[in-house]
Amino acid sequence: MDNRFLAIIPIIAILGFVSCQKTPDPVLSIGQTEYSISGDGGSFSVNVNTNVEVSIKISDGWIRQASVSPDKNTYSFTVACNDSYGSCDARTGNITFANSENGLLKTVTVHQEKGSILITFKDQAAKDICVKQWDSNRDGELSEKEASSVKNLQGDFSEVSSFDELKYFTSLKTIPDNFFNGLKGLVSISFPEGLETIGNSAFINCTGLSRLIIPNSVKSIGNGAFGGIPLSRIDVLAETPPTLSDNEFSWIKDECLIYVPAGKALLYQEAEGWRIYGYRITEEGHSPFDFLYASTDYSKDGEVVCLQKASEGAGINLVFLGDGFLDKDMEPGGKYETVMRQWMDQFFVYEPYKTFRNWFSVYTVKVVSKHGLFGSPEIERKLTRDTEAGETDEGGNRNAVLIDVCNQYAGLVPNPNGQENKVCVFLNIDNSLGRSWCDWYSDGSCLGVIFESIEHRPTVVNHELGGHGFAFLDDEYSLYDKPHPNAQEAYENAWQYGMLLNLDWRSDPEQVRWSRFLKDPRYSEEGLGVFEGGGYYSKGVFRPTENSMMRMDYAPGAVFNAPSREAIYRHIMRMGKGEDWTFDYDTFVEADAAGRKQAAAAYSEYLSTRSSIAIDNFEPGLPPIFVEDGVKEICVSKEGKVSFVR
Repeated sequence: MDNRFLAIIPIIAILGFVSCQKTPDPVLSIGQTEYSISGDGGSFSVNVNTNVEVSIKISDGWIRQASVSPDKNTYSFTVACNDSYGSCDARTGNITFANSENGLLKTVTVHQEKGSILITFKDQAAKDICVKQWDSNRDGELSEKEASSVKNLQGDFSEVSSFDELKYFTSLKTIPDNFFNGLKGLVSISFPEGLETIGNSAFINCTGLSRLIIPNSVKSIGNGAFGGIPLSRIDVLAETPPTLSDNEFSWIKDECLIYVPAGKALLYQEAEGWRIYGYRITEEGHSPFDFLYASTDYSKDGEVVCLQKASEGAGINLVFLGDGFLDKDMEPGGKYETVMRQWMDQFFVYEPYKTFRNWFSVYTVKVVSKHGLFGSPEIERKLTRDTEAGETDEGGNRNAVLIDVCNQYAGLVPNPNGQENKVCVFLNIDNSLGRSWCDWYSDGSCLGVIFESIEHRPTVVNHELGGHGFAFLDDEYSLYDKPHPNAQEAYENAWQYGMLLNLDWRSDPEQVRWSRFLKDPRYSEEGLGVFEGGGYYSKGVFRPTENSMMRMDYAPGAVFNAPSREAIYRHIMRMGKGEDWTFDYDTFVEADAAGRKQAAAAYSEYLSTRSSIAIDNFEPGLPPIFVEDGVKEICVSKEGKVSFVR
């Protein structure tokens, strides 16, 4: 056989083997075909099994390919946050893997949950602050969801003019004390539902605000939260009146009304803290007077009740009247009598009134007013109209009408000795309506009006009626940083009539009116000395103690100092024993044992707290209180109280 033929046989065999090998079929399969992604966005990977080249097509721009593994079996994708300035509904997209040559195609479906709408800020400054503090996904925007997770405010909002976007901060429970204090450029703000507390002085003096809408969730509004703002409308959505402190809505415009939920006006008008705004409280479509309680039964008007009968001396009458009390307050032991008894007991807390309480007869005459609110000329009461000065007569005399009416009521009280009327009017209020006062007159009578509740400032009756009205004492604080224009003449003339015995124009300890107290060792523990400032003037007038009932009656350790106690004692004896009575110093000192003890204890308390004496009765329109020598600075606490720091 030809060897060439034998050589060809293996080649043919090999070629035959090759021609019989089958080419693999094209393959394209996907491990998982559906993915669910949160509205905040995220990433996922698709496992691909294929032996051909594939192309990828993505249906929507919010899905993006991130990477592919070297073996091209794993493809990674990212899904953008489902946020926008419009609709953020759930959405679905597709990823298609395909090989067109072989007609292969596989689809992955991506479902994304509903996302969060981006907040559109009116004020770029507000947006910048919020994005800096709370943009958790760092996309340069703040979404409603991001805002809703914020629990504490922070940042400097001093340049912000509008912050209505605060309404999205639904996890916020408290607006901190003083947070927006004094932002005069802030003209608009919207509170979130879920807010519970608006802190002390939180918006005080934000004079650009004109309207407030307080959410249903708010439970407490702090002291002075909205003080100093000329508001024109307030809406309170809470079904239950939030707790209210002092001066929340001072400076609101005359036409400003407070709108509350339907059926809740009377509840708000009678709620503690809200009563002083009762004449402004109404419901949509109504006037406040549609809801005001009005007295109809005046049968008890003028009824005299003896709260206490003197058991010593000739009997010294005090007459207490109430204003803004209603017919429903007049039952025996009812609100009217209860309030008058509370003020009576407070009057006798301090010496020497406490020791000589049995020398006094205290009467109250029931005064029934038609309305129990204050602040509007449409409200009808029996006594005060203008809460600052009372009405004037045709000649312009201050309080003339009030004096006449009060004397008519006081004239119903038994007065066999013909003593001068010592009358004090107490308003039916929960906190403060302004500055209380007490005037005395040439016949020895006096009239005081207390514009504060006993809970708010009990010592005001001791200062006004006990100090000014009964004992003719002068104020020991300073309003004006200048010398008294005629101190010597004014005080020496007043002393002749037993008035202003607690101050002197002289500073010499040997000559000052209370010099004998300075020399008497029995009076060495109550801080007596010679201190400049008093009678409204910082210079040229001198007082006996740093503080007293006649200076800052609300401060710790405030009592009547020794010269004041002596003056009170003189008037008690004059009225209780008659004009023939003569003063004896040693007899007074003996009677003043309890007074010295009380004053010594008070002075010790004063020393322990004098580094921060709270001043909480600054009144709009009054000159600032002058700070005497020794005061290093004035501090304002988070409650809005002013303090002298020595």
